[in-house]
Amino acid sequence: RRHDSNLFDDLDDLEAYEIRERLAQHRAGLRATEQQHDSLQSERRALISTVQLLRDAVGKSSGISRERGKLLKELRERRKRVDEQRNIRDSINERIAPPSSLIDSLLKKTLKRLTVLPDDLLKMPNLPTEIKQFSFLFELQQMHAQKNLSDAAHDEYVKLMRKQQRTIDNLDALKDEREQIASVTTSEDPRLKEMKVNRKEEKQLNKRIASMLDTILSQRDEIKGHRREIGRLEAFLRIRTDAERKGHTVQPRIQDIQQRAASGGALSLEELSRLISSGGLSDLDSREEEKPSRSTRVEPPKPKRRKAKARRGKPGRQKSTQD
Repeated sequence: RRHDSNLFDDLDDLEAYEIRERLAQHRAGLRATEQQHDSLQSERRALISTVQLLRDAVGKSSGISRERGKLLKELRERRKRVDEQRNIRDSINERIAPPSSLIDSLLKKTLKRLTVLPDDLLKMPNLPTEIKQFSFLFELQQMHAQKNLSDAAHDEYVKLMRKQQRTIDNLDALKDEREQIASVTTSEDPRLKEMKVNRKEEKQLNKRIASMLDTILSQRDEIKGHRREIGRLEAFLRIRTDAERKGHTVQPRIQDIQQRAASGGALSLEELSRLISSGGLSDLDSREEEKPSRSTRVEPPKPKRRKAKARRGKPGRQKSTQD
């Protein structure tokens, strides 16, 4: 913060219209920045509301995602067992084509033929025939055992596939539930129609909100700067106006003295002394090379009413140089 003694030093040599121009610029800048600040703040509040809805939806979807992951894991693990049982069934069926019912029927008939004596003993099979029948019986027994394994594998396969279907149905239900959550969420905030209900989207929105806050804070600093400068300029104009209304004068600027001397105007002894001490005569010499000037007349000092320098506190009257 600048010290009170030099609070207005940069304004003392300015004309009133220049100060008013500065004041108008700061007022325009203040209005524009305030409008931008209000607009961005409203947008940020709306975005915060959107993030809150998205966070709630993500929270609900997270539970669904965990359940979905569990079901998918069950599907993968069960798929291995499904493949195992199907491979067992298909491998046996490729080697033993007849169905189990046919094998059972042949096995019963062959066993009966070998264990039951015919009524007519003349129809008893001879030894080679019995050997063939026993060989066929043993083959049927092996086929029957393998077919039992095939049938058991098939039954297990069917059971596992039914479980798989129920799991898939549950996954579809979770998908419908997630879509319902997304639909309800987007109905509450149309912005969410263009967004995905996930943590990544939420993180991006939070990052955008934080960036908006940085801009808002910067705008607030700019607004404070405009208001502070407006207050300073208004205070300076008010102090100068009060001082000039009460008849206080100040020394003219050295630039005004140089211009008056270059144009041949009259200078007081005090003004001439200031011109010499400031080195202003060298500037006049350079001007005389371009355009001859009228001779400078030295006259007794005359009081001149100009703008008063603004200072903090109650201004005092300056005595006239003619006393």
